[in-house]
Parts: sequence; C-alpha cells; structure tokens
Amino acid sequence: MAVINGKGKPVLLWLVKDGPQRFSEIKRKIPGVTQKMLTRQLQALEADGIVHREVFPPLPRRHRFFAGPPFLNTRCRVREPGRRR
Repeated sequence: MAVINGKGKPVLLWLVKDGPQRFSEIKRKIPGVTQKMLTRQLQALEADGIVHREVFPPLPRRHRFFAGPPFLNTRCRVREPGRRR
C-alpha cells in the first residue's frame, strides 16, 4: 500500500484502471499537474511494476500507460478520488 501512497498516484491509478491512457490524455484530465510531476509519478509507478508503459516507435513517439497485474490482482476497492465511503 505504501507504493501507491503519494501525491497524485491514486488519481493516476484511477485513470488507468479501465484501460490504456496516453500521456497527453492523463495530463488533460488532471488540472494543474505539471509535465515533470506527472512524468515522475508515472516512472515511480512503472518502476514498482504497478503501471506498465507501451511505447510506439514512429515519431512523434507516443506512450500509453495501463494498470499492471499487481494492481489488478489486489482485493482492495478502488473508489473515485476524493469520494468517501
């Protein structure tokens, strides 16, 4: 659980839980996030194996992010960020 604790990580997981999202789509859906912060959070989640990145080779390079098996196999419920039980 400590792996997904952090500024913005639960929101990122909420966005990618239903399917792949491009970097620009994620950035558009999170108001006020900087590219640097979003990149760092996604890299941290990728390093922990929670989020996977798919790279498409032609220029301009495109990336899609999606939830990986460790996140999908958890038994915890994922609620909408900011919403109480």
